[in-house]
Amino acid sequence: MLTCSLVQRIGNLLSAADLQSFWQHSLLTATLSERSAFCLHYTETEQAYLAGLLHDLGVLPLLLLAMPPGGPKVTPGTIPWGESLELEQQHSGVDHCLVGKCIGLSWNFAPEIIDVLTHHHRPQDAQQDRTLVEMVVAADLVCQMHGVRVGGEPSRIALADRNTYKNLLDSSTPSLTDDERTELAKILELEFPDIIHLLELPIAVTWG
Repeated sequence: MLTCSLVQRIGNLLSAADLQSFWQHSLLTATLSERSAFCLHYTETEQAYLAGLLHDLGVLPLLLLAMPPGGPKVTPGTIPWGESLELEQQHSGVDHCLVGKCIGLSWNFAPEIIDVLTHHHRPQDAQQDRTLVEMVVAADLVCQMHGVRVGGEPSRIALADRNTYKNLLDSSTPSLTDDERTELAKILELEFPDIIHLLELPIAVTWG
């Protein structure tokens, strides 16, 4: 409800493409985080979904700064919003993780959610629940790998095999055991097509 309220409040100031890509990325990250939680027997599956849904909340104010009234300030696609903290800092003097942390504190989010907002680009710095942060990190990277990113319009999404997901998980979830990463890679391979259909995103015929 809080996210919907914020989007509704600033929606008339952003392009339809930006809003759509934000929601697609947020919903896919949330769904992948929830499925990961089930796979890993993480008991707080609803919290995993919420953390995935809100992880890039700080991007919305930065998009406003990039597109002030009167015309675009940044050429679309030049800044990978939600992906490059360095470019965000260069452009706005702040990154979406810090903005998200400030929103989370102002709205009195649970400490675990604020931890995700703050550290999903630096999971090694997580202070509350590193497993939760790493699940969101992995889900976020899967979205990026398939082109489902804020400010971008994904082309037809090529499916990935188990090894591709396993390699990504090896680098993004170091606190998980190898068996847990192998099982999660299997789940991603089997369930990702259904998740994409759920979000009505097009799937390519070829495998990537």
